[in-house]
Amino acid sequence: MFRIGVVVESACDLAALPILIKKCRNDASVIPRECRGPIFYKFPRILDELERSRTIDRALVICDADGEQPRTLMTRMRRELAGHRYGFPVEPLVIVQELEAWLLADEQALQNVVGIRMLFRSPEDFKDPKRELERLLSQGNKVYTPALAGRIADTIRIPILSKRCPSFVKFRNAITR
Repeated sequence: MFRIGVVVESACDLAALPILIKKCRNDASVIPRECRGPIFYKFPRILDELERSRTIDRALVICDADGEQPRTLMTRMRRELAGHRYGFPVEPLVIVQELEAWLLADEQALQNVVGIRMLFRSPEDFKDPKRELERLLSQGNKVYTPALAGRIADTIRIPILSKRCPSFVKFRNAITR
């Protein structure tokens, strides 16, 4: 069993990303941790805790771009990591623009979970994919929750997500290497 520690920003990330990891790597055991706020202020302490527990083989620190340049965010995370040494590799990753872009990628998953079929060929182009997902959900009188994010992630097709979201491909590659 390959143990992956995952540091995320929000409850929706916490619900969906471990599911997507297991879909990409079926031998993965995921140890998720939520920052509950800006990731830059908290992720080194969370990685320190994972280091003390000695329970992981690799760590992913995942943040949303939220309108910022992914390259800038990656540089900032790498700079923060430069002063720390862990007994496992740490990979910073940026989702463009946010997790909800990935959740919009597969029209069949949206149909299966929320009953709305809408095709988004490039969901990472949305400035605010969370708002777009919430707009869609409101059409079906549904509310966006971590449980709903998890259900969409559970039904999403990885090849479709990989085709439509380049930042997901980086995520998948970080898990499988």
